[in-house]
Parts: sequence; C-alpha cells; structure tokens
Amino acid sequence: MKKMEVRLSQGSIQASYLEEAVAKLRFSLFNLFCLVPIYFFLGSFDSFIKLGYLIGLPFMLFTAIRFFDAFRFTKHTDEESLNQNWKSITVLSIVSNVWLSIIHGLILYYNEVFPQAFYIGLAITAILIGGTQQYFYDKKLYNKITASVIVIPFLMYLTKGSDGYVVAAIIAYFSIFVRTATIIQNRYFWRYQEESAFNRSVVNSLPSPMAMFNNKLELVAVNPALAKVYDVRIKDLEDKSIEKFFRKESNHEIYSFLKSFYLDTNKTSGEKELTINSNGVIRHLFMVATKLKSTDHLLTLALDLTDLKSAEKELEQQKAMNLEASKLSSIGEMANAMAHEINNPLSIILGKTEQAKRVIMMDDPKLDYVKRSLEVITSNVTRISTIILALRTISGGMNDDFYDAKLVEVAEKINLLTKEKILSNGIQINVNEVPDSIFYGNSAQITHVLMHLLNNAQEAVVNQEKPWIKVDFFETETEIIIEVSDSGEGIPVEIAEKIFNPFYTTKDIGKGMGLGLSVSKGIIDSHKGQFFVDNACENTKFVIKLPKLIARAA
Repeated sequence: MKKMEVRLSQGSIQASYLEEAVAKLRFSLFNLFCLVPIYFFLGSFDSFIKLGYLIGLPFMLFTAIRFFDAFRFTKHTDEESLNQNWKSITVLSIVSNVWLSIIHGLILYYNEVFPQAFYIGLAITAILIGGTQQYFYDKKLYNKITASVIVIPFLMYLTKGSDGYVVAAIIAYFSIFVRTATIIQNRYFWRYQEESAFNRSVVNSLPSPMAMFNNKLELVAVNPALAKVYDVRIKDLEDKSIEKFFRKESNHEIYSFLKSFYLDTNKTSGEKELTINSNGVIRHLFMVATKLKSTDHLLTLALDLTDLKSAEKELEQQKAMNLEASKLSSIGEMANAMAHEINNPLSIILGKTEQAKRVIMMDDPKLDYVKRSLEVITSNVTRISTIILALRTISGGMNDDFYDAKLVEVAEKINLLTKEKILSNGIQINVNEVPDSIFYGNSAQITHVLMHLLNNAQEAVVNQEKPWIKVDFFETETEIIIEVSDSGEGIPVEIAEKIFNPFYTTKDIGKGMGLGLSVSKGIIDSHKGQFFVDNACENTKFVIKLPKLIARAA
C-alpha cells in the first residue's frame, strides 16, 4: 500500500524546469547507451540485424499485450474524465512528431534514410494516439515522450543510414514507448484500484439494498444489504437473471418496474414505491433506478420503508386511541353539563305533575290549569329527548364518513348542549348569527371540537368577576371561520406553541389528559382546515378555518 501511495503521488508532483531537463536527458541517453554496447560487441552487420529482429519481435509482442491490457483497463474507467484533454494532446503529438521529423531531415541533410524516419515517426505517432487515447498525459510524462523521439535521428546519423541500424533505432524507440506506457498504465491502474476499493467499501457499507443489472436483466453486482433482504448469499445472486430472482408473483411489481427500462429505450431513470414478499415477510421499498450511459447497465437503490410503514401504522392506531380517549374525556365533561340540562326539565316535570295531581283531586278541578301543566311537561320531555339525541349524535357520529354538512346544525347542537350550563355558572355567552354555509366534513367532529373549546373557556373564566364567552361565525368566498374567545388574559406565546402537542396540559393533575386540543387539531387538519391561537387578541381566542363547499341562497 505504501508503494502504491508513492506511485500515485509522483504523478501529481510539479517538477522544476531543471529536473525535467535532467529527466529528459537521462531518459534519452539511457536508451542510446543501451544500443552502443551491442554495436561494439557484435561488430557484425548480419548478426546485429538478426539480433535486432529477435529483440524487436518480443518488444512488439510485449507492446501489443500492453495495449490489450490498456484497452481492457479503460473499459472500467470514467471515459469522460480521461478524455477531457485528449484533443489538445492529439494536436501536440502530431505537431511535435512532424516537427521532429523535419529536424531529422535537417540533421541528415536529406539522405536516403529521411523518408524512412519520416514514415516511422508518423507510424509511431498513429500508434501513440490510437493506442493511448484513453489516457491523460501530465506535462512531465508528455515531455519525456517527445524528448525521447530525438534519439532516432541521432542513431541514424551515427549509423550512416544503414537499414539494419534503422531497425535498431525502432527497437530503442519501442523500449521507450513501452516503458512510458507502463508508467502511465500503472499510474492509472493503481489509482483505479484504490478508487474501486473505496467505492466497494462505500457500496458494501450502505444499509440500503443496491443491485446492478446488465441489458439482459442479469444481476451484475449486489451489496450485502440486498442479500440480507432476501436472506441469501451474495454468490447465489451473481449472474442470476431477473426472471429467476423475482420469480414469485408477489414480486411482479419490482420485475415490471425494472423491465420497463429496457422496453422503453428512452427511459433513463425512475422511482417507484413497491411492496415485495421477502421469504414470507411483506416489505415496503422505495426504489430508484438509473441507466448508466457508459455500460447500459441499470443501477438500482432501494430504501427499506418497512419499519417506517410500521411506525406510521402504529401512529395511526395511537391517534385513533387518542381520539377515543378524548371522546371519553369529553363525554365525561359533558356528563356534568347533561345532568344540569336534564335535571332542570325533570324538576319542572315533577313539579307540574304534583300540581296537576292536586288540582285533579279537588272537588272542582281546574282543567285549564291541568292542560297548561301537561303542555309544560310535554315541552320539557321533548327538550330532554332532544338533548339525549344530540349527545348520541355527537358520540356516535364521530366515526362517520365525510358528507355535505351544515354549519347551522353544528351551531344548534352547541347551543343546545352548552348554553344552559354556561349561563348557570354566571357566564355571559354571545353567539352571532350563523351563516347558511356548507362544508365537506363530519358535523359531529366539528361539534366535538367546539364543545371542548367551550368547556375549556368555562373552566378558565368561571371565577372571574364578569366572565364572558363569545362565539363568532363568519364566511368568506372560500372559507368558514369560527372564533371562540373568552374574557381570559390570553395564552403566552411559549405555551401557545405547545398546547397542540399530545399530553400537554396546563390543568391540575386529574383534571385533564392533555389530549383535547391535540385531537381537535387532528380533526381540523383532516378537514383540510386551520386551527390556531390568535395571539394578536388581548383576550384568549381560538380560530378555526374550514374550506367552504358552497353558500346556499337564503
């Protein structure tokens, strides 16, 4: 690892001009001095030619292998990033090699070797450009290549134009080229290895399932999270077709979603919420898929929403339980009011009945008085029945579906169930004229909310010297507005931000569960309305806004 780090860092070091010049000279002279001993030791033209060809063939084979490795390597690299500077490199390569070929001619005074050198230079340029176009040369490496080409004309000048030594010069140049290609390949190969290792570690550490499919819908790569979802080993998933992997009918959604990318060639990305069967366990996934441009592979990433869905279900159940608890609490609060509302008419009925009995038992009964007493009794019985019916409507209609509800009916129930108790506590209550408006919702639920607000208002102001409660109904073109205010001093901002939270209460222990306002806000939210405290009011004021369905003509 240490060697790899050193190798990678060398490519990014900016050498000084002197260091580059020394590197060029050393690089060129090394190849020159490698050839000179061979010339002196052999001393034979024929032997040198044979040796040249013998050495040249392995070099060419080695170069071909290097090119093959290079092309195979570049298939796994980011083509766009490696080619971003290729145009400028191509132009510089052509210009420098043509310029060097002209220098060859000037050095050799246009002898018979010049055409060969010129064509060799062009051929090598073509190889250099065609074989290494996927690579990015930094300045240092590129200068080494262009400087080393100068070796060829000097070798030709020393050999006086011998064809045999031209072959030797080609061999020398190939050694330079192979060494340079090796440096470049190693540089990018190790960088690729390091980046690949990093990418693998990131992918394997992802908690979300990830998979890659080829254009035949075969699994190319998966991460441990996906194997965990299906409770299988990663080896068992490799090269498995999508039909085999998602063969169960319960997984047809994910199969159809992935296959759509290859049925529609213009589709490059998409997302879908899916429900799958993972070994008998129902799992909820949110899947995102992207088609990769370079390989035409399909990369998919799934977020497991199973725990979130379970939490949402538990939350809904908790809300339902809170609603039931709030209903019971409200019914308990109403029981006291109902006792007062019903006891008053019952007392009247009992009194009138006793009076009627005494009158009837007289020798000269006054039938008109008895008749009037019976009318009073009938009226109060009707009132009791109406109160009980209203109470049953509120308690039994809370779970009904939404319908076109009349605001007037809500106001009538509120007046019937709460007004007498409020007045009996010495509290003045004012209700303005109710507009003839209709909203889409559940009137029993809205009545429940208003009754809770009025009960809270009574408890808050009952001990004041001159308590009052006011209920105002308004309408606009699009909204119904209900304001419930009282003679209280208002709600501090820091408390107003919390009172709609579940189980938050300012009442004494045993006098409230802290669910009323939380459940009430949930009811108004389900009606797509607004429920808030008006802090601009000097007294305590709650505001309810509901979407108006229609306004009927009077």
